[in-house]
Amino acid sequence: MIKTVLTGDSGQHQPWWIIDQPSPKGRFRMPRKSVKPDDLATITARREALLAELARVDEQAKVAREAERDAGRPVLFAALERIKIAALEKSDARCIAAALATHGGKAVARHLSSIASQ
Repeated sequence: MIKTVLTGDSGQHQPWWIIDQPSPKGRFRMPRKSVKPDDLATITARREALLAELARVDEQAKVAREAERDAGRPVLFAALERIKIAALEKSDARCIAAALATHGGKAVARHLSSIASQ
């Protein structure tokens, strides 16, 4: 039979050896065994699992970056539908699109505003 001691907090009986060491919460607990992988197979399996998780996170980041790069498209199309656009060559349209992709909407809008005010 194991000798038990009544603890004050929970009102439950605990084995006497749990009372030997204080824990951060002020209760006395036995120190836990370190949970470290002991063998190479366990370490390798854990590494593979972490690499797989990292690959999933990288794929999610790639999808998020692509969505972020294309987030302004609906707004631009909605604005273009409200105005009349004169004839435009394909090369000019590509140049405008490249400027939007490279410099962003704010910089292109600011430059176009400065041209319009002249």
